[in-house]
Amino acid sequence: MKKLPKTPSKLLRIALTDLMAVEKSKKYRIDMGMWHHGAVEGGQKCEVCMAGAVMAKTLKVPDDEWRDPGDFNSSDITKKLFAINLLRVGNISEACYFLGVKNKANMQVPVISYDDSPKEFKKDMRKLIKTLEKAGM
Repeated sequence: MKKLPKTPSKLLRIALTDLMAVEKSKKYRIDMGMWHHGAVEGGQKCEVCMAGAVMAKTLKVPDDEWRDPGDFNSSDITKKLFAINLLRVGNISEACYFLGVKNKANMQVPVISYDDSPKEFKKDMRKLIKTLEKAGM
């Protein structure tokens, strides 16, 4: 199983890349309220959130499987998936707690909901990545 980075900006960059990859795929539908809800017979798509996109692309979970962070045999991966979920709403403090890193940014960042505007959400994620990088995170 692939290792995910502990650095928040690097982890979020992977998550954003994976999110954009699943957006382009006919196998997936983005639903930030679902982790990785596998496709069922009848043409339904696999529903994934941002962390679910990482499960699908980086961690190679098949699109017909149902997974949540606790289903992995690694507390490291579980914590990083929870951190992605927190970062996607701008909650740097709690994400850092799950990653076991110091919150050098010492702030919360407003992020528009993906459901409200996927384009603006991704723009906010890019801004958050830059904020984290500037803070050495």
